[in-house]
Amino acid sequence: MIDTVEDFYNQVIKKLYSNNLFLKQKKNFYYKDILSYFNNFRKYILLQNKKKLRIATISKKSFSLYSSIISILLSQNTWIPLDDDLPVNVIKFILKDSKTNLALVDSESERKFGFLFNKLKIKYKNIDNFVHKKKRHENYFSFNKDFKFSKKNLAMIFYTSGSTGMPKGVKISNENFTSSLNGQIKHIFSYLNAKKLIFGDYHNTSFVISLNILLPCIYLGAEISPAISLKDRLFPLDHIKKNKVNCIVTLPSTISRLRLSGIKKSDIKLNGLLICGETFYYDTLKFIISKIAPKHLFNCYGSTELSPWVFSYKFNPKDLNNIKKIGLVPIGQNFFNTKIRIHKKLLLVSGPMVNTYLQKKDNLQNHLKINQKYYYCTNDIIKKYNELYYVMGRSDSVVKIRGYRIELKGIETRIREFKNVTNTFVFVNGKKIIAAIETNKKNQEIFKNKIREHLVYNLPNYMIPNEFIIYLKFPLNKSYKVNRYLIKKSYNLKL
Repeated sequence: MIDTVEDFYNQVIKKLYSNNLFLKQKKNFYYKDILSYFNNFRKYILLQNKKKLRIATISKKSFSLYSSIISILLSQNTWIPLDDDLPVNVIKFILKDSKTNLALVDSESERKFGFLFNKLKIKYKNIDNFVHKKKRHENYFSFNKDFKFSKKNLAMIFYTSGSTGMPKGVKISNENFTSSLNGQIKHIFSYLNAKKLIFGDYHNTSFVISLNILLPCIYLGAEISPAISLKDRLFPLDHIKKNKVNCIVTLPSTISRLRLSGIKKSDIKLNGLLICGETFYYDTLKFIISKIAPKHLFNCYGSTELSPWVFSYKFNPKDLNNIKKIGLVPIGQNFFNTKIRIHKKLLLVSGPMVNTYLQKKDNLQNHLKINQKYYYCTNDIIKKYNELYYVMGRSDSVVKIRGYRIELKGIETRIREFKNVTNTFVFVNGKKIIAAIETNKKNQEIFKNKIREHLVYNLPNYMIPNEFIIYLKFPLNKSYKVNRYLIKKSYNLKL
């Protein structure tokens, strides 16, 4: 357990002195190699003559990227994760908004964004320069009593996806992320064999669930295997098999893509499968049980504003009938160190994981003070059934059309019951209900007629979508979630 921030860092430091394997790419890297990287990194940081740096990383997944992240945290500077596939104007905005004063980049990003760093007068350095080129050094930095880890230290700034405009910066302190990790250790990773875990890493570094991959890996002294190519990130089956990955933290969207890849039950053996980030529907669960069959399956809930998880549910077959009836997998129970309230059916969360936005004006809408405690309003509609909590949708997914109150998630649940549907997104345009559906069926008109017939038998007339848009593959955002904004925009352009 992590009782204090110091407990987390002391455990990490202990792992860095070990000879455990950390990463296999073109060569093997061990935890001691991260410590060697940190030594060189720290010497460079001390030459900058600044007490506190805000350091952005823009790099493909590599030993150097992971080591730089750990080094930034250990040195108590602030990490700002960026991805090289973000538009230049978004990267420019984030660098300015976060007041970044140092960027660590790989060679490709150096060529791509060097002009931008020069224009903004931001110092930048190649991320591989801190790797020992020769034999690993044994004169490691001594972490003594003078090396203090403050719980209030601003450890990182993550930016939201910006699906409704420019992304918002979220401040995550040492206390924020270690509190969330503490909940994960107790409620999730205590069930898994830490010594034999190989984490697959299939998501962009700037997507906050990367914390639920790298930080548990380092804390537990496990191994990590990142997907480098776009193909492996989007369709990870071959990467999982080749690298013997047995612990995956991912989205339901990723599972939908595994369905399209024709996965067989014998293809992979997972110790742990942790689902998060999107609504976890019954049809996805049914596929996981029949085709993946992980030893331990979890549904985890949170957001960037919650550093990032505060709920978890460990799948139990005895809950299957209730899950089928509701159409959703529960988020379970809140972590032991988290307080919750339900206000007007909306979930409010309080506890050491709750953080704030970088810009104070952004905090006014969702951060509330109740009985001297600060709560974050998630805007998620929550329901308790048999001592388990379910997220029934967002407050903005409940609409009123022609006098009828309609929950769009309810329509999505029914659509997903139909075979050959791998994903769906239902939205409203004026008085019309529009259903975007992902399927491998190419005869769209026949499919539309069959899906409409299915819904007529299962939904009241006022909930039947007016139009259906068929996709062979949904567009994705930077976090590989369904890009709902782009689907809406594409529909409006066709009108």
